[in-house]
Amino acid sequence: MFDFLLAAYDRIPTLVGMKYTHTDLLDFSNCSRFFSPSFNMIMGYEELMLPAAALGCDAYVGSTFNVDSVVPHYLEILAAVKNNNLQQVRSYSFPYYAHAILTQDNQYNYTTDLFRL
Repeated sequence: MFDFLLAAYDRIPTLVGMKYTHTDLLDFSNCSRFFSPSFNMIMGYEELMLPAAALGCDAYVGSTFNVDSVVPHYLEILAAVKNNNLQQVRSYSFPYYAHAILTQDNQYNYTTDLFRL
């Protein structure tokens, strides 16, 4: 993505941000640092919210963000990162509260035990 942004940045004056939905955190970091502060990188892969936050990301898009019971946990994570509370950050584990189980009919089945800390 870095190569694309390098080529497109001067050619597309309305390009001011992008949703980054990939697992390559080195590329995400390079894009964020090189084009910052005039460009907004939005992490679109919620499983990587925590490491992206450690890289300075402050905007996120994710499918599980629409589940009311999960939102407070995400906000707690971001607050802990912002406050440099590494012990609290380490206590969070995405498999327990941020993953949905795909059922046979391809519908998401959110269970309360997945959302515990």
